Amino acid sequence: MFVPLTRLSNCTFVFLTLCLTLSFSTQAIEESTVQSNHQHRDTLPTSMGLHGMLLFGSEDGLFASHLPMYHAPHNAQVVFKLHFEDAAIQTKVTQALVATRANPIWTIVPQKFDLARLAPDNHNPLTTFNVDIVEGHFERGGNPRWHNQTLIVDKILIFTPLDMREGLTKPTHLHYQLIRSTTEDTTQFLVKKLNVRPDADHIIKLSNLNDSLPHIVSFTADSRPYSDVEQIKTQLNVSNVKPLYLELNELQ
Repeated sequence: MFVPLTRLSNCTFVFLTLCLTLSFSTQAIEESTVQSNHQHRDTLPTSMGLHGMLLFGSEDGLFASHLPMYHAPHNAQVVFKLHFEDAAIQTKVTQALVATRANPIWTIVPQKFDLARLAPDNHNPLTTFNVDIVEGHFERGGNPRWHNQTLIVDKILIFTPLDMREGLTKPTHLHYQLIRSTTEDTTQFLVKKLNVRPDADHIIKLSNLNDSLPHIVSFTADSRPYSDVEQIKTQLNVSNVKPLYLELNELQ
């Protein structure tokens, strides 16, 4: 059968056009997929991990302090007020924390989560998660007492990303933030604000206080990255001062 040259040319043109269209469409889809994958990878949590925390407080309320380090994903100082969903657990934990003058260490071990979700300005804030409650340090022979307990985040008090660079200029003063449950609470805590490495994760317990201290208390820095008990007693004119927690090795 004879096919006119003009028809053959038209058919060839249409065929080539379809091939080019399909080629560009496929390339566009592949490029879109790659871009989407890059965007997804860029938005993945960078602070996902097992974030152990120190548990402390008084009869009026409980707090947790993330155990920080100068490396990801633990490079943030985080302190928040909390309560447990189970009222009986809340009572038992509170009693355990205040029943002895020895100021025992208690820690909590949450399921893995993105620490950045505790930031006050996070678009998807974490308001509740489940934890194991450990008498002692969970990584240093602590005794698990209660498992899979629901914790409610009441208020973020400190969220500060840590500067992981080394060799930065040391501060001339050490700053401690006052932590308390209510304005009437006679038990208050001083939490050292972390600065440059090496530093100290340091929490002080002040008991039987009738007056409130300033929100931030500053001490002159010496060769140590924390203030000692006598310095705190003298400057604040208080007597019932006890170190609750001090960690140096994890903050080198």
